[in-house]
Amino acid sequence: QDEIGLVKLPEGLTDQTDWMKETFRTGAVQNYQLQITNGTEKLRYMLSGGFTKENGVLKEYKGNSVIVNVPDGVQEIDKDAFKNKKESIEQVVLPDSVKTIDAYTFQNCTSLTTITFSYRITDIGTAAFKGCTKLQSIDLSKTKLEGLQKDMFSGCTILSDLKPLEKWNVSNGHNFEAMFKECSALIDLKPLETWDVSN
Repeated sequence: QDEIGLVKLPEGLTDQTDWMKETFRTGAVQNYQLQITNGTEKLRYMLSGGFTKENGVLKEYKGNSVIVNVPDGVQEIDKDAFKNKKESIEQVVLPDSVKTIDAYTFQNCTSLTTITFSYRITDIGTAAFKGCTKLQSIDLSKTKLEGLQKDMFSGCTILSDLKPLEKWNVSNGHNFEAMFKECSALIDLKPLETWDVSN
């Protein structure tokens, strides 16, 4: 081939370009995930992976997974963090950074079967797990809970496996029964007089 269209090539010169290959050659595709951070000296927030985090507090989970792995760095779970996911969440895994679960955080999460606690947990608020009717077991033995609040696990009707702290410190004068009110499946719970419960 010695011509391109109407252009005549100099004598001895031929066009060696593979125009199909040039036109349809493989290109590089880059995929980016969005992470937004902003704030002031007193207030910082981050929106990433379906979580809204503000100053170490998980404010909202927007994802759709039934198994939720809370991101590392979260120190507190806000009471409204899962307000729109009460019926869908089945498992929650807390990183070791979490110290506080606010009152009512998981109340009426009716599909929740498993919660993996951080060993640094010091505070679980009033009625934090009230009405979690599919929650079967809880292991608090490695936590650092400083007190138990009223209705913390009340209404967890099939809760049958409880691994407690060595010593229960019941705060605000609440008695032990109030923590696990209507937990009818706790039939193997050892007699209350054998627990170290202080007011």
